[in-house]
Amino acid sequence: MISIYKKIGVKYLALVALLAVSYGCVDLDEDPTEALLSPEVMTSPEALDAAIVGVYRSIQNYANASTFYIAGYGGDDITTHPGRNKAGFRAFDQRNVIPTTERLNDSWNGYYEPIRALNNIIEQKDAIVGGDLDEINVRIGEAYFMRGMLYMFLTRTFGKVPLSLSALPDLNLGLSEIEDVYMHIESDFKQAAALLPDLHPESVGVGARANKGTANAFLSRLYLYWGGYPLKDNSKYALAASTAKSVIDNASAHDFMMVDDMLSLWSQEDANRFNTEGVFTLVFCQPCDDQFSNRAVGRVGYPINAQGWNETFAEIKFMNDMPAGPRKDATFKESLTLKDGSSLHYTSFQELQQPMIVKVTGLESEIPAWSRNTTTNVNRYFMRYAEVLLIYAEATGRAGANDAAAWDALNQVRRRALGHLPYTSTYPDDLTAADGNLADLAFTERKWELAGEFERWYDLVRMEQVQTALSDRSPLESNAIVGSLGLDNYFAPIPQEEIDKAPHLADSK
Repeated sequence: MISIYKKIGVKYLALVALLAVSYGCVDLDEDPTEALLSPEVMTSPEALDAAIVGVYRSIQNYANASTFYIAGYGGDDITTHPGRNKAGFRAFDQRNVIPTTERLNDSWNGYYEPIRALNNIIEQKDAIVGGDLDEINVRIGEAYFMRGMLYMFLTRTFGKVPLSLSALPDLNLGLSEIEDVYMHIESDFKQAAALLPDLHPESVGVGARANKGTANAFLSRLYLYWGGYPLKDNSKYALAASTAKSVIDNASAHDFMMVDDMLSLWSQEDANRFNTEGVFTLVFCQPCDDQFSNRAVGRVGYPINAQGWNETFAEIKFMNDMPAGPRKDATFKESLTLKDGSSLHYTSFQELQQPMIVKVTGLESEIPAWSRNTTTNVNRYFMRYAEVLLIYAEATGRAGANDAAAWDALNQVRRRALGHLPYTSTYPDDLTAADGNLADLAFTERKWELAGEFERWYDLVRMEQVQTALSDRSPLESNAIVGSLGLDNYFAPIPQEEIDKAPHLADSK
């Protein structure tokens, strides 16, 4: 396998510098059209480079805060403070989201603003002259991939959304059916896979910039969701399985592989955060600038006792139910160490008595609870290779198959969770058909593997398990459910600010 670490130093600094130059002076609260490169400018490979990096910068600007992942608070794994300034997160946690819910519009803009910039790139791609065609195709492939990914965030959160393929906002655009949005995402991911190389030549780590395997991995996730609610197209499960299997079969070409120590994935150390498990990873850089830092990890996951922001915590029953082992240790923690060296259990936390999520606090050895870290260097995984293995296993089962390779994919993830190393070997307690249905076992494994990564809510929706999961929470939870747990409340409403600009959106939801 090609070492990824030789790619980090110079390329990382160059990427950060280009981000600052290309997009650092753009005010994302201004008219989004002002940040777009005009057709007269978008004609050179250099302009294309700047535009692509600008999109990464735009996504980074939004995805460095919890608002980008706000729908994830609806899951049974994540909760938030019952008061303070957490109203938007709390509304999702309590299933009580309305068009005027705080942060809802910010979440919407966090997806659509980079989409408009990507539309601009794709619209102008044929005007680019000069340069190396292969390098240009890589940039265009990235544009297609990121647009598909952002539309996946949008439709999983809001359901029917305007399918804008233009750089300029169109207030007359109506809401597209979810199937039409899925078909567009499918097309974008396929275009990306056709244009992207096995390894991105400018990536500072395996998944820091999209490659062919990245696009196909996200395509397999799309098919998995397509098979579930609301479309329930069972034919897509076979496609999810075969697409994920193609990524697995070619994993070495993309340098994809699970790491042995799951806890290291949430480290700030370069040797850990630029790893082989990130299928697509958003890179942060705390020493560079606050706007390049991750503000969804660190202080937001700590209680008032440690000068934390009480923003993102674990649900009690979910943590208690999780099987013991290295994975649980890498996901949740019940106590923290204060500056004086004393230990404090979550039941003694001020205002919010909830366990902490390691994936949100970061490693206490690197980010002490008492250090007042508002920003961190922890990268954000939009997909890990472990998920690709679980997509293959679950989709295979839902397609009615039962092959040994799918069981092995499931067990690879489970072996690491239980501390069995190497995880590529077999062990006597591996799961088999005698333990249950492959799809159900893989779905449960996904529940534990992706806990605290803001994915659980979407899984509950696609399998129509919201009622079951959220009706079985601990009575000690800080936020009681007050909204409907039925199908009528699976998707967030269109933000009021968007309805004010285009009233017909309210009528077509």
